[in-house]
Amino acid sequence: IALTLKEKGYNVVGCEPNVLKQEIKGIKNLPFDKILEKSDYLVLTLAHDEFKQNIDLIMSKEVLNIVGLR
Repeated sequence: IALTLKEKGYNVVGCEPNVLKQEIKGIKNLPFDKILEKSDYLVLTLAHDEFKQNIDLIMSKEVLNIVGLR
């Protein structure tokens, strides 16, 4: 999803808390707090514990919640 959006011209950053790399397949991997600060729209594709614990903060943004976190 991220690569497709990037190819379509969107500014895409990711948050993969279980990977220490700063970039994954050409997409910046940012800490959760930076994602919330910098993003206008979130696409949740995984149900990481960090996301579950902060679902209220996440839902304060525009979100496509593919995994159904609540």
